[in-house]
Amino acid sequence: MISFKNISHSLMVLAVFFSVGASSAGYGTLSFKAPEAGTYKLYEIGDAIDGQVIDQNSNTRSLHELMDDKISILGFVYLNCSDVNGCPLTAFVVQQVKKEVSQIPSLKANVKLISLSFDPKRDTPELLNHHSGHMGADNRIWTLATTKNEAMLQPLLDSYNQPLQIIYDENGKETGEINHVLRVFLIDKNKKIRNIYSTAFLHKDILVNDIKTLLLENNPNVSFKKTKVKEMHHHHGMHHKH
Repeated sequence: MISFKNISHSLMVLAVFFSVGASSAGYGTLSFKAPEAGTYKLYEIGDAIDGQVIDQNSNTRSLHELMDDKISILGFVYLNCSDVNGCPLTAFVVQQVKKEVSQIPSLKANVKLISLSFDPKRDTPELLNHHSGHMGADNRIWTLATTKNEAMLQPLLDSYNQPLQIIYDENGKETGEINHVLRVFLIDKNKKIRNIYSTAFLHKDILVNDIKTLLLENNPNVSFKKTKVKEMHHHHGMHHKH
């Protein structure tokens, strides 16, 4: 089964997505050219609310602390998600954004990627840490996080308008599946939400250009020149469900 935790950079996995009928543009090339960074305005949508979370290294931190006064991409996910146009899409796109950000010093210094689980019962910090390596979540640019319990999670879900539906079997037992709408947030350094991406618009090119647009607001002369630095390669094979 393909799930959020099994996402990899490999073309083999990408081919699997297409073979099972993944329709989201996020896995491939945009059918249109993303607007050039700085040629458009991203308006404030609302406040990015704070809350207590636990990162992949079991450190209790505030969500705002994780954002580190940087431009942040925040996505609500869960490890067991098997909808290719849901959490696996989010992970794939975030990996592509991280790869791009890592190659551009001005972005690397100003961007934070956060994947926050809405399944604290199963997605423990230890499990997040176990999967962080092959996912490429280094806890510097990209951090996986969860919450202590559902009571700590619910205010965040309410604040970011992220509804969930727990799926039960005929015996009233949780199946581990959670229905949800994909919502990924672009948050500026002042903790203001500046864009919300749905499945149709979650693509590396769009996210990176939006990030650049926010940076250009305060520094019109910022350079987005890439450096030729070799990244460490992680093992990205398919993993069996534990």
